[in-house]
Amino acid sequence: MAKKAVLIGINYPGTKAELKGCVNDVWRMHKCLIERYGFSENDITVLIDTDSSYKEPTGKNIRSALSNLVGSAEEGDVLFVHYSGHGTRLPAETGEDDDTGYDECIVPSDMNLITGLRSHHGRRDDEENEDRDLPHGVKNRSLPLSTLIDILKQKTGKEDINVGQLRPTLFDVFGEDSSPKVKKFMNVIFSKLQHGGGEGEQGGILGMVGSLAQEFLKQKLDGNDEGYAKPAMETKHGIVVCVVFG
Repeated sequence: MAKKAVLIGINYPGTKAELKGCVNDVWRMHKCLIERYGFSENDITVLIDTDSSYKEPTGKNIRSALSNLVGSAEEGDVLFVHYSGHGTRLPAETGEDDDTGYDECIVPSDMNLITGLRSHHGRRDDEENEDRDLPHGVKNRSLPLSTLIDILKQKTGKEDINVGQLRPTLFDVFGEDSSPKVKKFMNVIFSKLQHGGGEGEQGGILGMVGSLAQEFLKQKLDGNDEGYAKPAMETKHGIVVCVVFG
């Protein structure tokens, strides 16, 4: 029986989202796993963003580490995952009948959100930064969408990003490496545009992304830019489930 772990700590140094103790959390957990629970250091994968000698916790690297952890497991193995960093949540995914909640996300160092759990009883957007029901001295690490958008603007140079354009922006920037649920969303968008889904449509899923974003995506399709849309059009509709620790 093997004991394997993935430890992820993200401080977001130099950004508006900067945190102070997440990497320290990882090293405390690392010590605990070895000294108390008998894990071997060779079986612990560490992803942090404050030391270039370790793999950076980007969206792609986190998904790869989790996939390798699960893919290498044999019957009886113990698998452990620790995440310390920001969480956030996106509004309803598609606006379709089967999508009535929110996508809970973890926020990798490159802002390539990893979407997973859906929340139907989460806090309202105006409550995301309130420290309600938290022990004294413990701060909420939920990242406001406004801060996420500001960081994406800085990283991409795009000034027209808004909440409705978050998923198209993530797909535009990260493509094949974007979250499976982001690619699923774009699959729906491209399919509607290909079949004449109303240009400038104000309601439903197309209305969420806005007319300018629709026009950009339609130009990609009309220009036969198959490489751009391919990651979304070929995506499977499976959902990667992640647990968010705030």
